[in-house]
Amino acid sequence: MNGNCENIFSGKTIWFTGLSGSGKTTISGLLQKRLKKEGFFSVLLDGDSVRLGLNNDLGYTIASRKENIRRVAEIAKIINNNEITVICAFISPTNEIRGLAKKIIGSSGFYQIFIDTPYELCKKRDVKGLYEKALKGDITNFTGISSKFERPDDADLIVKTDLHSPGVSVEYIYQQISFLLNKSVDIDLIRKADTAIKAAINAGVKVLDIYNANTFEVKYKNNRSMFTDADITSHKIILKLLEKSNIPVLSEEGKNIDFSIRKKWNIFWLVDPIDGTKEFVNRNGDFTINIALIHNNLPVLGIIYAPVASELFVGVKGLGAYKIKTIDTNISISDIQREGQKLPLNIKNKEFGIVGSRSFMNKGTRAFIEDLKIDHPNAKIFVRGSSLKICMVAEGIADIYPRLGQTMEWDTAAGHALLKAAGKNIYKFNDHIELTYNKKNLSNPYFIAK
Repeated sequence: MNGNCENIFSGKTIWFTGLSGSGKTTISGLLQKRLKKEGFFSVLLDGDSVRLGLNNDLGYTIASRKENIRRVAEIAKIINNNEITVICAFISPTNEIRGLAKKIIGSSGFYQIFIDTPYELCKKRDVKGLYEKALKGDITNFTGISSKFERPDDADLIVKTDLHSPGVSVEYIYQQISFLLNKSVDIDLIRKADTAIKAAINAGVKVLDIYNANTFEVKYKNNRSMFTDADITSHKIILKLLEKSNIPVLSEEGKNIDFSIRKKWNIFWLVDPIDGTKEFVNRNGDFTINIALIHNNLPVLGIIYAPVASELFVGVKGLGAYKIKTIDTNISISDIQREGQKLPLNIKNKEFGIVGSRSFMNKGTRAFIEDLKIDHPNAKIFVRGSSLKICMVAEGIADIYPRLGQTMEWDTAAGHALLKAAGKNIYKFNDHIELTYNKKNLSNPYFIAK
């Protein structure tokens, strides 16, 4: 990236909050230098410098602090609109005040870092003697003494400067915010991805316990599709975590939501608590947990977790598609970008690959595959269960997955998002129009993933 003067860190505000003496100014300044070294231009707005000029008419009451942050946020927004990154270092003591800044700038471009430093260390670092003066009463409305500081309840990143040097802290921050180097990334979407990842892996861990115990009971729905206790358990775990996002959830195990309500949704979670219940029951390991975020009838985020293999597949619009082996419920997008495999994989000298369903390979699909083999006589045929078939296409191991049989929206949504993030897609059979979601009838048409 050296020498690249394009501001890929486009239109984002990195907001540092913390007590006086926590290290905000030092770390934000070092971060700006770190970005410059990599070829990224940014503007630094610091509490002390802003108070000397622009906001020298303001005091330190909560009302004045709120106005201080309002003005700063408006400036940051203007700079962001010119595709320039802004680094802000302000005490911004309350959730309300920080929330105001986030609202002005916009949540999709606002990334909050809490410099979490113990009070005693902040006091020890205070070369200006402000804490001592505040304790004597010479300074009023001093945050942490005569004025409150609320720990952020929605920080995107927490940095403990009592454990690491400023240089180590800055490198950690730089690595954690690496996803912002993509112009089209939406920070709010990344937050949702982290939530969905946690939900999928948490559910996967519990489902695997049930699978390994092999004591589950197989039951049947009215449509004769099977389900087990694991399906219900997974649904409850996922629902509990996703509901915190205040976005409606449509799940296979809770799908009785009338279309008159659903049709008003422009964004919602679409969940298959266990995709491949038949594979779960047959104990071949080919089942997954699928979570997708649908926006305006198209998937923008897809999480697929395969508990037996501990494999996580993540596709995020504007960010790309990744695969990683993990059981860590706290793994983040930043971790996955650094440590995972970007999809599609670089596979050399491979034959044309066709993947079909392990349990639902019907006559029409077989005939289509036979036709494909005329043009690709050396084609390699794979059979897998659940959304792992779509994952194989996203990976590049298979080139095409035809499905000329019944599926439901929750069967494909997460895989669809993964494919799109990997530069591929799912189309209606013989139509080349991609699948859409939240239809009145939740069945999918026949499709081809390629």
